[in-house]
Amino acid sequence: MVEASPGEAAVCVQVTGCEQVHGDWRRLLARVRDDLARLELRGLAAIACNTAAALVAAAHRPWQVQLEDDALAWMAGAPLALLRLEPEVLDTLDTVGVRTIGQFARLPAGGLGDRFGDAPWKRLQLALGRVPERLPSVVYRGAVRAAIEFDGPTSQSEAVCMAARQCVDRLAQVLLRRRLGTLHLRVALDRAHAPATIIELRFARATRRAEHLWRLLQPHLERVHLGHDPAQGVQGVRLTSLRHATLGLGQWKLIEGAAALDDGADPCWGEWLDQMRRRLGPAAIRVPHAQADPTDERAWQAKVVEGAGARAEAPAVPVESLRVLRPTVRVAPAQSIEVECDARRRPMRLRALDAWLAVDAQDGPERIAAAWWRGERGTCDRWRVLAGGGWWWLRREGAAWWLEGAWS
Repeated sequence: MVEASPGEAAVCVQVTGCEQVHGDWRRLLARVRDDLARLELRGLAAIACNTAAALVAAAHRPWQVQLEDDALAWMAGAPLALLRLEPEVLDTLDTVGVRTIGQFARLPAGGLGDRFGDAPWKRLQLALGRVPERLPSVVYRGAVRAAIEFDGPTSQSEAVCMAARQCVDRLAQVLLRRRLGTLHLRVALDRAHAPATIIELRFARATRRAEHLWRLLQPHLERVHLGHDPAQGVQGVRLTSLRHATLGLGQWKLIEGAAALDDGADPCWGEWLDQMRRRLGPAAIRVPHAQADPTDERAWQAKVVEGAGARAEAPAVPVESLRVLRPTVRVAPAQSIEVECDARRRPMRLRALDAWLAVDAQDGPERIAAAWWRGERGTCDRWRVLAGGGWWWLRREGAAWWLEGAWS
């Protein structure tokens, strides 16, 4: 596999069991060095317990075998950049004097996650061999194509649309046989004496339903100017799926007495998104993504839905953070409120609307640690409580309680 993390290009090879073929690990490394020299290639190599550790060893201790149980013993003095973290993470840590992997390992995990998310800490744990490594299977899938060539150029829009619809049906069948769905479809109308007309279609979810593909393609074809001279018209239609994703098969069922495949893999949600993007623009629809930040106002970021233009990677935050609820009505500034708690410091009653209200249900605490990199101390707990027929958003700092919002 080719390492996709930031840094210089590297190739990682799973060599488990190969030491018996070559005698031992050192002989294997010696053969790799000799082969690189014979091919006049420059490179470094090392053997370690996983991908992240091998990348560190190749640059910090090249041509050695590092399979010790305590990886931090030989890795502590290595530059932090060898962990291949994001550049902004490395720059921020460098300003506070954290420049080696050993210094990075001594930072508190909780504060590190609040500042940078879980990705840097997981990368360190992987390099130290404390979490199992997942090796994804890389399967090459070339472009999926369907094409129709005319006997001669034509300027009849009906003929072009009919050929395009037949190509859509053929492409859908090929995708079905390969258990794939297209994410990026390119339609080319080949011209006789002019450059081809290109139509690009991107989808929010992988799809192979011919009706959906045609519904999005047809308006683009209707706006294509075919000209009045048949010699300048279209002489072929080509459909190419440039990006695809795996889709399972549907269930067989009887339709009008014949067996047919009910391909229900494509959700209606993805087709609705495609229709809205076609009408409003590729960047008009945005969805909220949670991101690690101790401040509520910056804990969410609106990103363009996947499939529209450049892909927006989801932030590396805990799964439970993606399900965090935020109030629909915010109280600014927050108001001090009286709250009675039980022995476990859970809210049982609160004084609101000039009366004491019993807490019927509660959800919390959601604890946010202080930003240690800014010299802050302490913690903040937030609770979502049901009292008086409504949900309230409370904040506790020490012994003080504050009302920050409510759900309407």
